[in-house]
Amino acid sequence: MKKMMTLVMMMTIAISAKAFTYAEARNEAMYLTDKMTRELHLMPAQYDAVYDINFEYLRSVNHHSHAYGMNWKHRNHMLRGVLTAHQYDKFLRTEHLYRPVAVHPAPKPGHGPAGPAPKHGPAPKKPAPKAPAPKHGHSNHPAPRR
Repeated sequence: MKKMMTLVMMMTIAISAKAFTYAEARNEAMYLTDKMTRELHLMPAQYDAVYDINFEYLRSVNHHSHAYGMNWKHRNHMLRGVLTAHQYDKFLRTEHLYRPVAVHPAPKPGHGPAGPAPKHGPAPKKPAPKAPAPKHGHSNHPAPRR
């Protein structure tokens, strides 16, 4: 079940790189509202209002660069009036509900928007220097048995 939810969420992000059709916006609004219902424990009366707000927002997104402009702010303002204070606080802390549309298409693995991903953590250790070659034909390895 979790794999299916993850797959659907990834499809949501992939679709977000272009404008939503009416059917896509309707399906995504329904999916997002169902997810919000489970995670925020929406009441039936809240469901219809949240669905309408999500649908209106998703229909307004014409391009991924427009995902977090005035329409997104309007969505969040409208949701504040529908959700309880506790639900709204949780909504703000839940990234995939708060920001349901990807801003940029997914970068290639290992690359961010500005080139290769920065290295984090300590620098890799250099390999230890190799031992010098043995002198006079001697070897560090035992002689083969006969």
